[in-house]
Amino acid sequence: MYGEGNWIDYQLIDKKVIKGELRIENKNLYRLELSLKNPSLISDELLNLKIRKGNGDLLKNLDFSAFNIGDPSDLRIDLDETVDFDEKLIYELKVKKGGNTKIKVALMNGKPMWKLFYKNSFSLKRGVKLANQKLINLLTNGWTILLIPI
Repeated sequence: MYGEGNWIDYQLIDKKVIKGELRIENKNLYRLELSLKNPSLISDELLNLKIRKGNGDLLKNLDFSAFNIGDPSDLRIDLDETVDFDEKLIYELKVKKGGNTKIKVALMNGKPMWKLFYKNSFSLKRGVKLANQKLINLLTNGWTILLIPI
């Protein structure tokens, strides 16, 4: 994320609407974090973040106070439902109520910096199948397996 050529910058929200898209590349997205900054902790405006699915369905509508944003900090957004692979999310962040905000959004390569969190999906059936495949691979490659009764 912070490799060569990736520079972090900040964009002032100030009466602008920050819109964009996120492409979900794995299964079971359950949480997002957006990097924000409240310089000197002086802003206390009411902000709004809307996240919609690609089909327009509202996934999250979050009102929050700039007073709760650090210098810097991450805004954590827990989703009520998981989002699956190859789905698009559309976000919109704006000042809902207040004056001359100093809140800034972290940018990387010119785009807001999001962190995406995914749940691991594991089932017993899948685990047994994977263990059997590993065992078969070991046996077919000439490994000897010693079974010890307990």
